[in-house]
Amino acid sequence: MNGESALTLTKKTGNGEKFVLHVATEGEPYLLKGGENPGETTLTDYGKKVDAEEPTADEVVAPGHIRG
Repeated sequence: MNGESALTLTKKTGNGEKFVLHVATEGEPYLLKGGENPGETTLTDYGKKVDAEEPTADEVVAPGHIRG
């Protein structure tokens, strides 16, 4: 996994699809990647500071107001 040692965990779902996670095996075990192509997510930059800002009031949606 991009030069890092990883353990691949696979679970079959009820509809026959599979869910795959790749977890680092050296140092602290953290998630490197989840999913399979095309719906995969690759995670990087663990331990780096994130400059997060509180959203403005017009950027916040209360969960009760979301209709699906």
